[in-house]
Amino acid sequence: MRCKTETSVISGSTINMEDDTKLKIIFYVLVGLYTITIIGIWESFVKPLWMIFLKFIEPAIIFIYNLVAIK
Repeated sequence: MRCKTETSVISGSTINMEDDTKLKIIFYVLVGLYTITIIGIWESFVKPLWMIFLKFIEPAIIFIYNLVAIK
């Protein structure tokens, strides 16, 4: 079975359909790696900072709000 070949209008060169498949594989691998990176950043930095906020800063905000609301 032969690969379908297309001719580019701009350069006049031939392009194999396999190149498109390789580019799709590279694209999806990069998307997967970026997804893993984002999850790693979330678990390492954002989630701990959010837990610190919930543990220390939120009670302080509620305390100040109660002081103002009671007066």
